[in-house]
Amino acid sequence: GNSAPIGAGLVNAFTGYSFDSGLFVAFSTISGNTAQPVKPPHLQSSGVSPAATAAYDESAGGGIAQVEGLVVVAHSTLTGNSAGYGGGMANVGSYGLLINSTLSGNSARYAGGGIANKYAFLRLDNSTIVGNTATFGGGIHSDGGTTTRSTCTSRGTASGALETSTTRTPWRSATRYTSFFTGQASPST
Repeated sequence: GNSAPIGAGLVNAFTGYSFDSGLFVAFSTISGNTAQPVKPPHLQSSGVSPAATAAYDESAGGGIAQVEGLVVVAHSTLTGNSAGYGGGMANVGSYGLLINSTLSGNSARYAGGGIANKYAFLRLDNSTIVGNTATFGGGIHSDGGTTTRSTCTSRGTASGALETSTTRTPWRSATRYTSFFTGQASPST
């Protein structure tokens, strides 16, 4: 797999919100990529303890990172990717659409094992989110964003399928249509 601080598999940033400048992934598999944290210079000296730097992790989008733009993932699989946020995909300040796709076996050290949706719109149609892990939102973590799901399956995902943060903004929401949640677990159970 590949390794990078943001978007180890693919990154698309600041491209605008039109269909002629977005990122389109179709009939593809993105797997085994790791978004690695980068320590700021003041924490890189040998005199700083590993424990003091362990909490710093801004890595995002093990499979895909989309920042301020448009991403469409269709008939594709994101599997075995990892990051601090958004093990399978990080959707930040963007419009994201997943169609007939599967996110499985992805992990995030903090939030969004399958997808981290931050200040963004995310729509999932006929997609499957299974077996992803994270401290918050094993399947999807939506923080200050909107997540809409239609005819989707989500099961076997540690820390819950869909977790919506209440700490940031008043406009966040999560809507589920014809969704299935089985075998969900949270850190407290």
